[in-house]
Amino acid sequence: MIRFRKHAKAADGVSIRLLSGAPQTPSPDAPDGESGGAPFAISGQLEGAAKRAAESGRWRIGLTAAVFLCAYLALTLRLMDVSVWRAVQTAAAGPSPMVAEAPPVEAGPRREFFDRNGALLAVNLPVTAVEASGRDVWDAGETAAALAAHLPDVDEAALAAALKAGKHRVVAREVGPAKQAEIFDLGLPGVTFPQRVKRLYPRGKVGAHILGHVDVDGRGVMGMEKWLDSAGAAPSASDGVALAMDLGAQQALEEELAAGLERFSAKAAWGVVLDVDTSEVVALANLPTFDPNRYGAADADHRRNRATLDSFELGSAFKAFTVAMALDSGGVKLTDTYDARKPLRLSGRTIRDFHAEQRVLTVAEIFMHSSNIGSAKMALESGVDAHQAFLGSLGLLGRLETELPESGRVQTPPVWRDINTATIAYGHGIAVTPLHLAAAMASMVNGGVYLAPTFLKDRGGAPAAGARVVSERTSEQLRSLLRLVVAEGTGGQAEVEGYWVGGKTATAEKVKPTGGYDKSRLLTSFVSVFPGHDPKYLALISLDEPKADESTHGYATAGWNAAPVAASVVKRLGPVLGVQPTWRAYKDAMGGPAPTSPSLAPAAYSDLVGAEAH
Repeated sequence: MIRFRKHAKAADGVSIRLLSGAPQTPSPDAPDGESGGAPFAISGQLEGAAKRAAESGRWRIGLTAAVFLCAYLALTLRLMDVSVWRAVQTAAAGPSPMVAEAPPVEAGPRREFFDRNGALLAVNLPVTAVEASGRDVWDAGETAAALAAHLPDVDEAALAAALKAGKHRVVAREVGPAKQAEIFDLGLPGVTFPQRVKRLYPRGKVGAHILGHVDVDGRGVMGMEKWLDSAGAAPSASDGVALAMDLGAQQALEEELAAGLERFSAKAAWGVVLDVDTSEVVALANLPTFDPNRYGAADADHRRNRATLDSFELGSAFKAFTVAMALDSGGVKLTDTYDARKPLRLSGRTIRDFHAEQRVLTVAEIFMHSSNIGSAKMALESGVDAHQAFLGSLGLLGRLETELPESGRVQTPPVWRDINTATIAYGHGIAVTPLHLAAAMASMVNGGVYLAPTFLKDRGGAPAAGARVVSERTSEQLRSLLRLVVAEGTGGQAEVEGYWVGGKTATAEKVKPTGGYDKSRLLTSFVSVFPGHDPKYLALISLDEPKADESTHGYATAGWNAAPVAASVVKRLGPVLGVQPTWRAYKDAMGGPAPTSPSLAPAAYSDLVGAEAH
């Protein structure tokens, strides 16, 4: 019989030989593996192979488990390094450029601003932003490219570099719902849409220099917005801030200033309206101006608050203080006289009158005709020390402390001599802000009490700390003199029928950069108080370098430009602020025709000096 030998592979490569043919009986003489003992050898070999295979499987499973355990331990250590140890090191060592930036922290909502009657001036508007975190994006370049394609203002290269460095970036501070959905549909990991708050000024440019504005991060940059960030202005955000501003008066002031600026081709214009009894700033404007919603689009010069920050030599308005000082001393009366026939020479300077009367003038006439010579002699008679002290009591020698951070310093002589008193008596040689002048003038007509100006309604609940600077009698005389300036003096074009306006013209030559004064560059102002017999409000109007035209007969002085602009302002302010024309109030109260002029504002100079003489 033929025998066939077959080989089979057992586990682990063990060769098993199978013999075909008839079964064999065991023979003690047959060699191992060739006799009937072969099945027992095969069985032993199979058992050994299975054992070795099981041991190999267990070793492989153990190795795999060890690898997973090491990976788990590595991840755990990494997490502890990032969340615990590195945080401790960063806190101890300070910020490092290698540490990824955290998302910006959103500040609480800002308090809203209202005018004195509750009209909304500044509000918080919820908006949606787009942000990207470099720690969470999958591909910095791809993310930056996708966002730049949908947001044209994005700098793709800069954004990609920031995200690659693990930084957090605000990609867009505000997007509409459609744009948000468009970007959301891109499915970009690490891109979020946080809710933010945007500061909105619904009145646009109106009141811009009072309100100020915030920066892109919502921090106050100027005006009352900057005040809001101060330590003393942080009650609950749910409490709005009531400003002294009257929105209607503010709009009227800005519109009439703009018309005057255009009519007289001035470089700039500004105005201040005060409640004379409280010194609340009812309106304040500067032109050119800006829109706080788009402050970046305006020149820096347009955002400058000239009315509170810039100091000027404001000219003849200072004659009101000179006369008040003399009258309040008790040694001077309205009928006293000073010789103004010739120019005054003092310390190498010559003082002349612009509207020269060339005669002896009474105190009242000095004020009516705006005599520099008479004012200088009156101040010199009071003395340098008394003059300086009196101006100091009116807040004219120091910085004004108001809520606005834009508060300019005055410029005074380093050494105060006779020549300084003489020129300061008519408003040259001292530079103050327009708000300085307005607050000091208010004290001249409100009964003689000085109050620092405020931009808050009712001073924000703080008590008013006023100081008497002149007697009620002196204040009454000043009101009469201011009325006569309009009735018979240099301010005739400031008259407004029914209000018996009182006021004072002020024309100042601007200082040359090289020293001295430039007669071709004028700063003109008019201080108007109304009603003249019992003033409630004061309006200061100034034009920077106005031009003469045919309607002014070639003159560019205050009586020809600032005075008519002031009249337009008063005509608008009266109805807005609820001030009835005096003749109507008199008729309603007395039931008869109104007099030609109230008793405290004589109809003519002769009435005033006649009453004084008796």
